Amino acid sequence: MTRLPDYVNLPGDAQEDGSGETIEERCFSAALVCLEGHYTQSPPMGPQTTAKVSSMITKTLEKTHTLRKAREAISRNVAIWIWLTRIFAAAIPSLTTRSVGPLSSLNDPEKGVTPQESTALIVMNHASIKEDLGTLIKLMHIARNLLVNAEPEVPQDICAAVHFDQMVYQTIILCVNVTSKGYDGEILDETQRLKLGDITELYKKLLVTSLQQAHNWTAKHDRNKMSFWFDVLFDDDGALSGPEEGLGDGSGFRPDVAKRQVQHWLDRNSKMCDTARRLLKDYAQNDADKPPGNLAPIRPLAWNWLPDGSLDVPGDVANSEEKINPVWKPDETDKFEQDRAYGRVSREIDTWWLSARDPNYEDWVVGLPSVEFAQSRTEHCRNNLVHRYAHSYGSDHSPPPGVVEEELSDHEHCHHCEHDHEHEHHDHDHDHDHDHEHDHDHDHDHDHDHDHDHD
Repeated sequence: MTRLPDYVNLPGDAQEDGSGETIEERCFSAALVCLEGHYTQSPPMGPQTTAKVSSMITKTLEKTHTLRKAREAISRNVAIWIWLTRIFAAAIPSLTTRSVGPLSSLNDPEKGVTPQESTALIVMNHASIKEDLGTLIKLMHIARNLLVNAEPEVPQDICAAVHFDQMVYQTIILCVNVTSKGYDGEILDETQRLKLGDITELYKKLLVTSLQQAHNWTAKHDRNKMSFWFDVLFDDDGALSGPEEGLGDGSGFRPDVAKRQVQHWLDRNSKMCDTARRLLKDYAQNDADKPPGNLAPIRPLAWNWLPDGSLDVPGDVANSEEKINPVWKPDETDKFEQDRAYGRVSREIDTWWLSARDPNYEDWVVGLPSVEFAQSRTEHCRNNLVHRYAHSYGSDHSPPPGVVEEELSDHEHCHHCEHDHEHEHHDHDHDHDHDHEHDHDHDHDHDHDHDHDHD
């Protein structure tokens, strides 16, 4: 059998077939099919297949970093985004079980594994975790690179439509769970310590890449920004917090009302860009009956690609760009209409912020708190935070807070320590394409790429 050359060397006229897919899309899709079967055990890959798939992924990563046309072609392939979502959806629970214990323990702090138990799991599963993390880091690199092109809103909208942003969010949570555990004081031999450090560093790399992908997904995209913070601020755990965990400012902030109002804002701003809508509709009509399957009808975005009339379009969604004068109608019984007339994200948040920032804004109604009250409130908040994050990460061998503070103060004014500062991030709103740890690929609206290597 004659061996075909690697697709990187194929001529341009051989890189497309009747479907319009490039050879890069075809090869990457084939690799993703194998990976999805591997993570779902249907079936797992052997060593030769694993090597081939890894080679395809590496070449795709190189192409998304260096070739704009390849990056833009892959970024508009809806099926590839679905495959990526399915792969992470299968890989994250598997990695969680092998790194921090059963999935059920994550929702029950009292049953969470100790750092010692997590260490034993990581050391025992070192080889498989290392292999999977290496693959997922490359895939997240690719997903991050795909959001850097002349029209970033197209892949940004497709990414939201297939719910890949949720996989990124879950990946960040897993990485934080692993890297934030305290392993000091563990009795480990040199081999175990090296294995533990190896896996921890890989989780840190995956965490950094996931955060970069989240940045590119939200860059210059108000709806994606709001969707991200909606998930972070109104998660299920936050909804279960007791009143003692509130701000204690007497403002009467109602999280459930704020959550509903933010959701209504997301509904009103759920229209995607025309190109993304066309690509999603085309996939839903022509390719949904083939793997990787149909698009999930998630709210509130599904109306963008489903047939007209199959779902109710949120009111005034077509006029989302129109500037309005916010008017609050307290007697309006329709909450969606009430929030639409107000126009802003959330009146509950606006009124809370005004009251929390200056309770005496309109009249002197709150006296100056005493020093004793401020001290007691500070101590309460400190204990609350320590309890919140220490229940599953604390260790009997961890040093007391006082020792940590003393150590920090000892190093606070040390001018001779070597510090490794990756980058200083300012409040800017442009896309980052970090393909290797210090490489930036800033793509602008003109037809050339800039590769900057930072020492």
